Amino acid sequence: MTQSNTDCATCGASLPDDTPGEKRLPCPLCGSTIRTHNLSLIDKLIAYDTLRGQVKRPSLPSSKKLRWDSINGYAMSKSLGRMVKVERTIDKDSDSYHEKVTDPATGTVLNECKERLSDHINHGSAKLKKQHKSD
Repeated sequence: MTQSNTDCATCGASLPDDTPGEKRLPCPLCGSTIRTHNLSLIDKLIAYDTLRGQVKRPSLPSSKKLRWDSINGYAMSKSLGRMVKVERTIDKDSDSYHEKVTDPATGTVLNECKERLSDHINHGSAKLKKQHKSD
């Protein structure tokens, strides 16, 4: 959003905007033809934060080091086209998976999944690909 106004530079009186190419009329209060043009640009910025924690066991091979992973914050929802609140905890030692996705605009829980990690298969990028029939 933009806002603009023109003031007399000498006395500060609010004046109508000048028409380019025409002779400037003097200020009705002081007679000055010096002007100050103010332009304001107003925008809105929303910041989202996310906190992530991990526990790794250095004695294990690299593929098994990560034992616990938790994320609490915001992510872009492709289906809604806006940010959603995500709370996810993966605990390999306790064999647990918990995820809750909430729409912050309405408070509606969009998805909640609480199950054993070993049962959490075929989700996200690990989904089985659909087989296309060939003629």
